[in-house]
Amino acid sequence: MSSSAAKPRLTSSSIATLCSAFVVWKLLLIAIACASPGPGYDTSTQLFFHTRPLPGAFDDHRQLPLLADWLVGKLTRWDAIYFTAIAHRGHVYEQEYAFGYNLHAIAQVFSLSDHPSPAACALTGILVSHLFHLLSTLVLFLLALQIAPSQSYEGRRRIALLTGLLHIFSPAGIFLSAPYSESMFAFWNFLGMLCFAWSCHPKPTGVEGGIDTLARRDLYILISGLAFALASRIRSNGVFSSLVFAFDLALAVPHLPQALTSFVEVRRLSALAIAGLVTASGMVIPQALAWVEYCGSAIEKGRERRPWCDARPPSIYAWVQKVYWNVGFLNYWVLSNLPLFLLAAPMLVLLTLTGLAPFFNPTILQIAPPDHPTKTHPANTEAAPTLQPNNSSPSTKDEQQQQQQRHVENAYTSHCLRRLAIPQLILSLTALTQSHVQIVNRLASGYPVWYLVLASAIANANDKANGGPVRPTRGALGSRDDNTTTTATVSQTSSALMRKLAGLPRSAKALEWTFRAMVMYAVVQAGLFASFMPPA
Repeated sequence: MSSSAAKPRLTSSSIATLCSAFVVWKLLLIAIACASPGPGYDTSTQLFFHTRPLPGAFDDHRQLPLLADWLVGKLTRWDAIYFTAIAHRGHVYEQEYAFGYNLHAIAQVFSLSDHPSPAACALTGILVSHLFHLLSTLVLFLLALQIAPSQSYEGRRRIALLTGLLHIFSPAGIFLSAPYSESMFAFWNFLGMLCFAWSCHPKPTGVEGGIDTLARRDLYILISGLAFALASRIRSNGVFSSLVFAFDLALAVPHLPQALTSFVEVRRLSALAIAGLVTASGMVIPQALAWVEYCGSAIEKGRERRPWCDARPPSIYAWVQKVYWNVGFLNYWVLSNLPLFLLAAPMLVLLTLTGLAPFFNPTILQIAPPDHPTKTHPANTEAAPTLQPNNSSPSTKDEQQQQQQRHVENAYTSHCLRRLAIPQLILSLTALTQSHVQIVNRLASGYPVWYLVLASAIANANDKANGGPVRPTRGALGSRDDNTTTTATVSQTSSALMRKLAGLPRSAKALEWTFRAMVMYAVVQAGLFASFMPPA
């Protein structure tokens, strides 16, 4: 295997580049937020911070340093008030179950107090958001370095750096600094996808570090499910990530009788199923706890049994989303919300195009078309598929090995991206039809494929502008100097319409303006958010 077989590592230069950009960008956003005029049109923040604190807590937010006090007031807006209230005293009101869990414990740990004040919880939330945004950037860099579509380590590193920078300058902007859950969700979701990518890497069978490599892969799947469960506990859309396991399980169904004869395959399928169930538990367990609180012991506590207790399934999350926020199928499709659909349209288009690209527009990523002939295990649950050797005859044995290696690496990239794109596509669909559509601009921050595809397109556009290579080298997938051209041509003809739908701007100028739009949106958003102005 080439160097790509080893796990990617963070180098000091990469960390320095990402951290420098992170600090500069955060300082800019905070400066804009702090400079925004007035307390905003809503007084919820002021009322919240002047509520009576719990025993042993600070009297109020005025005991914070002046700069911290000002920053807390500017960044505790919109849903940040809910998150901070929950961190302050746990879930109390029914509608608060629409938000994340474990926030109270996190506030206690980071504020070093059993009874942190509301202001201390808000400041803790701001610090935690910054910390997890930086950590998620580093994890995303590792993920991109692992699966980036490039034939050289330096090429992958460049795409990985661009991917990390795009996450820093994400349209989520100030929401990755305020006491929201976006940055923490992104960290766990990226970590789960990184572990899943490790589980798919084609390594020779044998023993590595005292552990069988196939057992190690299955262990990575389980760790991936645990990370996705934590993401689901923070934000309900984290459960979409379980589809990466469901996809492989579905592919295994036609070959299930044959797979059940192999202990390795049974273990692999079991790991996929368990990881999917663990991911779902991140959403299910909090619902069960809420049912016990509001339904199971409601009469004993002198409470009225809530209507959702008898629903099938009895989900407090679905109930409060519907009753308090009018979330439901096409409920948001009213004329008065048209400006919000227009605001979300660029991100919806970007999520859809980049999600479809690994399936229908492989030339952007320099990977195999989806119906390229592959050689996989019948259950398709082994690591990344290994392509059949090319029928061409390289002049030397070394060239043949290098050509085969390029096939394997491209197949690995294809294998990973097509699975990781599925949760992103589902997010785009549900945001359009079920949710308050404008929140997709911040929810998208936790999904890696659109960053990676955009970074790859930018790298390819820059290569083209500079006269460098924009196609794979000899023998790589999608190249025209081998006998796979016929198959690729058939695929391109049959998928012509979908390729157009999955098209991305190729020119460096168009991609440059895409990035500029992201930055401008985040800058304007910071000022509006700090003034308690929409969109939120």
